[in-house]
Amino acid sequence: VERGRMVAGVCCAVTIVALGLILFFFWPRPVEGCIDQDNIGQPVFSFNTAGPTFEVTQRIPFRVGNENYFNIELAEINVDAQYAGLVIASGKITDFEAISRSDTHDTLVVSTTPEASSSLAVTQQLNTDCLNTFTYTVKYEIKVKLKIGGVEFTFSRDQQL
Repeated sequence: VERGRMVAGVCCAVTIVALGLILFFFWPRPVEGCIDQDNIGQPVFSFNTAGPTFEVTQRIPFRVGNENYFNIELAEINVDAQYAGLVIASGKITDFEAISRSDTHDTLVVSTTPEASSSLAVTQQLNTDCLNTFTYTVKYEIKVKLKIGGVEFTFSRDQQL
């Protein structure tokens, strides 16, 4: 009987330690997304008053920091650029993999949306501001899908620059 209790106690202790280690290594840690603001390229605008249409393209370098002990696949990263309250450009990356315990770098290309390209309101606003400095807003959304033991978890985070 005494030996049975000792074996049960050792089994319980080993199980608790094993569960603690499993939780330590597999408990999901936050994934950090960061746009490299110092290296964002200048937006390239082309403007046609005869149309009137315009196009804008911009390269946005970013990094995703993954402190987890396993790789995480980001299902989708969306970026919208707004000007004068309207979305004028967007970009998307799908199936981005963040490597475990490291930072993964990539560049997202944002280009004109068809609706904005032919929008008279945006074209008129650009025509008014074309000699002046103007600001724009970039919104991005990070969606993370994590599958552990057949169970899928989805996390989403919105940010704005």
